[in-house]
Amino acid sequence: MIQNALTRTNCFKFIDESGSSLSYYNVDITVNEYNCKWILWYMYIILWYLPFANKINENEEYKQSIHPFFGSLIEDYMTYEGDTVIKNTLSSSMIDYLLMDYVELEKVSGSSSAQKYKQSIMISLSYLSD
Repeated sequence: MIQNALTRTNCFKFIDESGSSLSYYNVDITVNEYNCKWILWYMYIILWYLPFANKINENEEYKQSIHPFFGSLIEDYMTYEGDTVIKNTLSSSMIDYLLMDYVELEKVSGSSSAQKYKQSIMISLSYLSD
């Protein structure tokens, strides 16, 4: 049984920033600190409004294109559930920013939207997996 020194969670919407659909992913993030490592779990729930009536392939491609890990090197990103990352100052800072709400993150994310900033952090953390 894993005994956690620290468990942190957050939930946010990952929307289609182009505005072409009302569909979005609810992303629940749970981060556990254990033995000098961060253990990250992601759970995705898509709230789906069919942007392309009666076009199964286009809808499936669209669903993939708005996924938080779309564009990453993760081969099967639609089923990616998380990773273990060594705890250090870099990964700890990334976790802190990842768990910020959008309003606070918007203040420090520069010209990127807070959502795009979170996406970049999530993808970067996946590349740092232990």
